Amino acid sequence: MHSSCSECRRRKQKCSRYWPCRHCGTRRVANECTFQSVLEVKAPEERRARLDKLAAEMEGASFFSQALNEELDDGSPSTVDDLEALGYSSAHAVSSCSLEPEEQQV
Repeated sequence: MHSSCSECRRRKQKCSRYWPCRHCGTRRVANECTFQSVLEVKAPEERRARLDKLAAEMEGASFFSQALNEELDDGSPSTVDDLEALGYSSAHAVSSCSLEPEEQQV
């Protein structure tokens, strides 16, 4: 059995666990203040369908990731090369970094 009524769970509120709970009594929706057992919430078929859908999405993401890795490995210019072609220099960025704090001007 869930510890919160269906309305408190839906509204993400702390339930007083009485019937009607404090929130449902205040909102005058005592008829919607119901407690369900965990088994009533989702049938095994619904959970299985959701798991199958998530597995399919993961396979699609894995395929997309693999395709991107193959594209990068085929000798195409890297992101650094693309940035350097636009005028950005990775050497400039590294050489301009220092570990010593700058002196403040007064």
